[in-house]
Amino acid sequence: MQFNFVPPALIFYTGWGLSDGVAGASNGPVVRIRPNLVSDRGLLMHELEHVRQWWITLGLGPLAYLVSRHYRRWSESRAYRVQMNYPREDGTFMTVGAAALRLTSERYKLGLTYERALGIMSAL
Repeated sequence: MQFNFVPPALIFYTGWGLSDGVAGASNGPVVRIRPNLVSDRGLLMHELEHVRQWWITLGLGPLAYLVSRHYRRWSESRAYRVQMNYPREDGTFMTVGAAALRLTSERYKLGLTYERALGIMSAL
């Protein structure tokens, strides 16, 4: 089931608390995005998808994200699928392959091969 609403969120354009190489993050209804990416609508919508997940899980999403690889995979693959619907500044869109590559990042701790991540992203 897809929820088509923009969730209430506090959005800050700041690098505070973001690890190197991380463009944005959401913690509950709070979104942080690096200031140089203020025009990256896809990134904003990716983070707002995480906020939406927080709201629909009644705030339990972050706990599930920490303890469940399955939930983390669902959460990130959905957010990347949303992000793929919005053009980058240069007018191009994130591809399924690029989203799959991001899912294989060690920071998500999903243990996915590129082929498996590609299958997940292609199925959405």
